[in-house]
Amino acid sequence: MWCDRDPSVCLDREKNPWGGTTCCFRKFCKDTMSDSSHCGACGRACGYGRACCDGYCVDVQNDPYHCGSCFEECPGETKCSFAMCDYGG
Repeated sequence: MWCDRDPSVCLDREKNPWGGTTCCFRKFCKDTMSDSSHCGACGRACGYGRACCDGYCVDVQNDPYHCGSCFEECPGETKCSFAMCDYGG
């Protein structure tokens, strides 16, 4: 969605269905909940190997609550290694 003339369009749910979780960056509304280049705020980029999950940069290679991708939780006490639950286990 274009926001070059009115940056507030990104926050307005009547004009933009994603309003409230987007920001205006270089004329376009960006999703701050899942865009790794605008995670949690406009221009806040996640580091290498991290994904934007619900506005937070997470390590999907080792996070047992986001193993391999956002919200992929490892069962029980299994660990996340190399983006796989119970790798080598």
